[in-house]
Amino acid sequence: MRILAFRILKLYGKVHCYKKEIYTEKMKKISVIMPVYNAEKYLQISMDSILNQSLREIEVICVDDGSTDNSYNILLQYQSRDDRVIVLQQSNQYAGVARNTGMKIAKGEYLCFLDADDFFEDNMLQRLYEKAKISNSDIIICDAYHYNDKTGEIMEDVGIVSKKYLNMAGTLSYKMIPEHIFQVTSPVPWNKIFKREFVQRYHLKFQSTRKSNDEYFVNIALIYADKIDFIDERLIYYRVNNAKSLQGMGEEPSFDFFDALKAIKNELIKAGIYDSVERSFINKGLSICISMLRKQKNLKNFIQIYECIKQEVFIWLNIPEREKEFFYANYHEVQDILMLEPEEYIYEKLLLSREAGCHKIPYKSVGKARKIILYGAGKVGREYMREIIKSDYYSLVAWVDRNYFHYTDRYPKITDPEKVNELDFDKLIIAIANEQTRIEVRNYLVKQGIEGEKIVHELI
Repeated sequence: MRILAFRILKLYGKVHCYKKEIYTEKMKKISVIMPVYNAEKYLQISMDSILNQSLREIEVICVDDGSTDNSYNILLQYQSRDDRVIVLQQSNQYAGVARNTGMKIAKGEYLCFLDADDFFEDNMLQRLYEKAKISNSDIIICDAYHYNDKTGEIMEDVGIVSKKYLNMAGTLSYKMIPEHIFQVTSPVPWNKIFKREFVQRYHLKFQSTRKSNDEYFVNIALIYADKIDFIDERLIYYRVNNAKSLQGMGEEPSFDFFDALKAIKNELIKAGIYDSVERSFINKGLSICISMLRKQKNLKNFIQIYECIKQEVFIWLNIPEREKEFFYANYHEVQDILMLEPEEYIYEKLLLSREAGCHKIPYKSVGKARKIILYGAGKVGREYMREIIKSDYYSLVAWVDRNYFHYTDRYPKITDPEKVNELDFDKLIIAIANEQTRIEVRNYLVKQGIEGEKIVHELI
């Protein structure tokens, strides 16, 4: 269901009226801990939606993680206006370390970990705290909306919580659903509050990795919690399509997810409960693997992550030996990953759902070739070239076209195809819409001495 974006203005239209807040030690019901890194664009709406919460007895610990923009100064302004705001600063060590830094000084009865680019219903903390006090739970979970940073659309998130388990009567713990405990909620901390005494008792900490640093904290908390409760309300607006967020960064492949899975398994074994939650853990691990594949922004990263999952993570999880009935979902994904090369997987699983009218490089036929000649500078050629540039995977040897003299303003430079047989390349891709023309060009290239098996002329 879509909701009009003007709800943001309705919620936070009066965000500049500040009254100096003074609080005492006894008034800290919730410690909000927020890592901040280069978030100046979003800090005002985020901070205002926190400080305007109906629950006033809070402290807001903001940890600047080495920002290079104006974030730190903005935080200092909020600290000067509101005694509930505490600003800390550290070198860039990522969100997990920033949250741990905030936890060291937190005094609240409950801990709440929020992100600097999100915003919140003004009764969020009140509703979570009231529910926590009624049930005396270690963890309280709520639902969320997705806020599209590019379009301004607000949509209901369908993957943050599993109401199948959370809407059970009363509170729950892993002992009630050991085979499904890791499926009850996404392993993000920002839609939950945690009892501080509970976190301290089990010495829970976030990992120091750049990404996936919340997997260990949240999943182990779900295991150790005696009581987990749920509010069936959407109280958070989680920003998506934010290119500056860690989730939006895809320049380098990250294997932190594998380190997180290893740490979780080690803790489960140490606690003597791994066997009872093994099925839930492995299915969670599989979901994380598939999610990682879908997050990759370029082909080079995709292939590295794909090979790691296929050759290392799946073996470590003993996935190839599992029967179909062992998996809650994604069984066919498992079979595809085990049988297909990464280029074949892209073709079979990703390209078939492409936007209509958009031509994609025929990865299946190109295979593992890296050095590419692109033949054709028309519409198809331009679409292929955008993929090549975006992928950071292929090495473009040349872009050629018989009518190259008509494209003098193009970059990369388009050249004469007469001498392609003198170039060192793995595959030559013919990017022409008309099938008969593609066949004619292929025949022409073969006559020029190009091996037929090095020419890719199919169109998908």
